Amino acid sequence: DVVRLAPLVGLGLVAIMYLSFRDARVVLVSVVNLAVAFVWTAGLMGWLGIPFSALNLTIIPLILGVGIDYGIQMISEYLDHKEQGLSDTEAFRAAGGLGGMAMLLATLTTIGGLALMVISPSLLMAQLAIVANIALTVCFVFALTMIPALLVLTNRKGLRRRPEPGSRAIVALCTWLGGHRLIVAVFLLVVTGVALSSASNLQTEAFGNPELNYPKGDRVRDDSEAINDLFFGGSSDTVSNYLIVEGDLTRPEAHRFLDRLTANLESDPVLHGFNTASLTRVVRAWVAINQGTPDAIISQIVGRVPDDTVQQVQYPKTQSEIRATFDDIFAGPFANFMTILLDPRSADGRGYSMGMVPFDTRQGLSYEEAARVWNATEAAIAKTQAEVPVSGVQVHQFGNNAVSYLFIKEELPWVNRVGLASYLLVTAMIAVLTRSWRATLAIALVMGLSSLWWLATLPPLGIGLSVGLMLPLVFISAIGSDNALHLVWNLERLPDWRRVYRYVGKAVTIALATDAIAFAIFALQTDLLVRKTMLATVASVTTLWVVTILVVPILYPPPRVSPPAN
Repeated sequence: DVVRLAPLVGLGLVAIMYLSFRDARVVLVSVVNLAVAFVWTAGLMGWLGIPFSALNLTIIPLILGVGIDYGIQMISEYLDHKEQGLSDTEAFRAAGGLGGMAMLLATLTTIGGLALMVISPSLLMAQLAIVANIALTVCFVFALTMIPALLVLTNRKGLRRRPEPGSRAIVALCTWLGGHRLIVAVFLLVVTGVALSSASNLQTEAFGNPELNYPKGDRVRDDSEAINDLFFGGSSDTVSNYLIVEGDLTRPEAHRFLDRLTANLESDPVLHGFNTASLTRVVRAWVAINQGTPDAIISQIVGRVPDDTVQQVQYPKTQSEIRATFDDIFAGPFANFMTILLDPRSADGRGYSMGMVPFDTRQGLSYEEAARVWNATEAAIAKTQAEVPVSGVQVHQFGNNAVSYLFIKEELPWVNRVGLASYLLVTAMIAVLTRSWRATLAIALVMGLSSLWWLATLPPLGIGLSVGLMLPLVFISAIGSDNALHLVWNLERLPDWRRVYRYVGKAVTIALATDAIAFAIFALQTDLLVRKTMLATVASVTTLWVVTILVVPILYPPPRVSPPAN
């Protein structure tokens, strides 16, 4: 999907930037800036030992979004000042004091907000915060260094270029909004009330069966349904769960624990676990073969073993016998299968200290179903620990169901708390750095209303809260203020507000439009969860632009006529 869609994203960005600026040089500079920013970010990740994961792969669209935003803002400032007759040096000096300072403030506030995520209970979330801060810093540094250098190097002297007109439409829209502030304020209140009602319908989502995230006709979906038809009578609500068992798995007590655990999973009246597998069953199959009963191997592995067959198997009784049996298994053809259930390696060098017990359940895609399976599994584990108290092992749930449950139960409340703390921190930083109540109020309103309005758009789109929403959450909570801050910073320091809306307003619109187009194209991916994530991000970017355009002119109304130039 990435290989298929990335060229389309590139073409979309190039097209909208060319149509906006009508200058191939602007497109070239922006593309080079994005490419170098990505290489630097990936290189710093490698230097810090942070791998690409399913979560921090979101830095790719993050770099696209922020890199494009910063680049467009700096280029727009430069073209605006060149239009005023300034030299390159003078134009960049002015752009640095306006757009550059706005980007510095935006970067500082964003990094400050994301820094709170470093203490997340999730390692992946903490790594995402570090990677996102690296990407933001790299994009900011290159916007102030490489973009000016490339613009000057590609500017052939004596070549007459089309004047940069700005956006008359943005000026007209903001002038009307600023002239009808009471109507706009009432509109904001009404929409906010509707958003509160819609956001109350927001549901939580679990992963369920990940193969069902693919459309019919896709190999992943077809294979899953074929397996369900063959083994489960066409049931599509089968979810695979996994228990990670840690401890010395050569102890006989640990093996008694595993036998009781699988029995409790299968007999639990709420869980109804099936297709359970355990390393003790592989051991019995191995012993059965050695004792001359090879027909018992399949029944031993899947757990359907007659009582008389179990009694005939001479299971290893001592720790040394169990270790020797493990050694024999890993030296033969059973090793491939046994590796799924038992890790022959460990940090102490002795091995056999981590195993897995997979089992299947039938459950829906709701969070309530994930919670039901989680709680029933914990009860089965606790029951087994009471029955075999000296097993010396610890058991942890793993898999899609566990991730879904823990994200909603533990991570999402933490994200909400950090989001609130980030909101207060960013607002306080803007108040200190701008020393303007009007600028602080504008940014605070943009962030607050954007968050609420965005949540309200999710239920109509059929999107619920899940781990897949981390990218748009980052956009709203940390990066949402950037474009509004760029606009407000210029309004605070320039007397001609109409000109600010004409050029900076255009830059903000183009920046958010390129973000929306990039994520809309990435929303064509096959995986339904990823598709929902990208659609939610498009909704967040669109909401940010709408709220910015509505809120800022109320506090900074442009005059109907531009003031005379000084």
